Formats: sequence, C-alpha cells, structure tokens
Amino acid sequence: TDTTATVLAYFKKGDSAKYSLTVAHERYQDGKKYSTASLVYDLNISIADETDSNYIIYCTYSKIKANEGAGGNPIVINIGKVVEGSTFKYSTDAGGQIKRLLNYNEVSTFMNKTLVELTKTSDDKRVQLVFEQIKKALATEKGVQELLMKDVQLLHAVYGSRYTLQKKITAETLLPNLLGGNPFPAIFTIEMTKLDTLHKTCTITFDQALDIVKIKKELTDFLDKKEMLPHSQLPGMDISDHYSFNVDLVTGWMNKILYTRTATENGNTTIELHEIIKL
Repeated sequence: TDTTATVLAYFKKGDSAKYSLTVAHERYQDGKKYSTASLVYDLNISIADETDSNYIIYCTYSKIKANEGAGGNPIVINIGKVVEGSTFKYSTDAGGQIKRLLNYNEVSTFMNKTLVELTKTSDDKRVQLVFEQIKKALATEKGVQELLMKDVQLLHAVYGSRYTLQKKITAETLLPNLLGGNPFPAIFTIEMTKLDTLHKTCTITFDQALDIVKIKKELTDFLDKKEMLPHSQLPGMDISDHYSFNVDLVTGWMNKILYTRTATENGNTTIELHEIIKL
C-alpha cells in the first residue's frame, strides 16, 4: 500500500543473483586510526529448488581481494581466506527466512583443509589465535553460521515481516559483553524509512544500542566479581549496530545492504562494516 510493505522472497527455481561484498575493519585510539583491513568478494546466489513451503539456496564466495593496511587485522584477512571458494547450501521457509545449513559437513571439511594449509604460512601469534577461533567455530553448525555466514544471514534478515512507513518498533535485545560474562542488555529499533511505490522498493533500518540504565548493574556485578575497579571508575564503553536494507518488493532480492558495528571501550574504537550490493 502507500504506507505498508510485506517483504517476501518471490524466487523461482533457476533464478540467480550476483553481489559484491565488502568487509572492512578499522581501529582507532583516541580518534586516531591505527589499523585497517578490508576484503572484497563476489557472492553468487542461485535458487537450487523451490516448493510451496521452502527454498533451497546455494551461496558461493569467490574472487577475494584482500587489502591489509597499516596495523593489519588478521581476523578479517584470514576469515576471508578460509571462506573463499566455499558454497553454503541452506534452506529457507516460504517467505525467505533461513531455516538451516544443509551442507555443514561439506563446508566444515573444506574449510578445515584450508585452515591446515593457512596455519603453515604464519608463525604470528595473533594469526594463530584467529585460526584457533575459526577452528572452534567449524566444530559446530551454530559456530559456522555465527562466524562465517554473517553476510548470508544479512541477505535474509528482513524477510517474513510487514513494515509500516516511519513507524518504529522497539524491543529489548542483547549485545556481546566486551569484558566477558553475560551479554549486555540493549534496545533494538526497526523502521521502514522509505517506501517507493513507483519503483516498488523500500528501505528498512535496524538499530541496536546498549541500554545504559540496565548496563550499569551488569558492569558493577562484573567489577565486584573480578575485584577490578571501584564503581566510580566504571570503564567507558558502548556498542551500537546500524543496518540498512534496500529491497526490491517485486522479486524479493536485496538491492543493497549496509551493516556497521561501532564498539568503543576507554577511548579505543573498532568499526566493522559490511556492504552488499547487487550487481
């Protein structure tokens, strides 16, 4: 309608799409950038099967280009090397929401072989630590989805819901605890900020930010347990996520996705950016 839009996948067996994916990490200390790294991939999506109740979708990462700048970031570069050439085969419901990874064993075997070869190429302790983190993730299907399928999940994040123009929906959620321990309480906001009825597209945004009121108790409990700082010296920290999805409402394909996470702790800021553009 003029004010609402329901985002669904209208795929057909044999359909395909190609995306350019850019992943970038930047680190700042007191406002000065000291580390940067980025990757650019092709994401090739194909609809392998279609029924009344689900889709079977293949997503292949290819043509990786790595740019490790000053200071480097081994996490970005090496996760990229591990996923290059891999194909995730997964199912969705009829609307397009991801249900499960279908080829976990295949993906895990492929990436573990790559990991073994990569481990031989570096004695850097930071890099070896990253390899250990990836190895742990590969041990479970959930780990693969959380660490290595972030961008695939972004492609399906807004399906299956009806959105109303400029009507915000707010809910409570959780974000990772940078100090360890329980996740931090946060506020999650969803809004359709633009609806183009002529071109049949819409823009949906998600925002997440720490709930400052509730977080004080989490920090206080943590510091008491660790016997670290007096409560008057609570560490200054913040985490915020911003997502923007531009959707073709006729086909259901995402036109463009932008995800940014900004994490700050005592003057140190890390920015993680994922940009996915349909070619």
